[in-house]
Amino acid sequence: PSLRDGLVRDLAEVALATGDRFPLAPDDVAELLGQAALPELVNRLAAELDLPAARRQGLLSLDLADRAAAIASILASRRRLLAALRPFRHLAAHADSN
Repeated sequence: PSLRDGLVRDLAEVALATGDRFPLAPDDVAELLGQAALPELVNRLAAELDLPAARRQGLLSLDLADRAAAIASILASRRRLLAALRPFRHLAAHADSN
């Protein structure tokens, strides 16, 4: 699979798992998942993801290939974290009694 395909897969999975807590609106995610070219996809994610300001600035200063690799790594890490937490999500529904 291409780098764009991997980014799209991870973006879709992370956006679905985080719902309204994801920093992009569902319409924006749908637009990026659709026909967005790799540069637009990478640049929008670098600008919109919830990252510390210094990390975002560092991403935006990288060339496109390195920025794409960094964004792919960030999304893959979030996807793995969400997958690891999935067995415990049912506990969140009863957080007030914990």
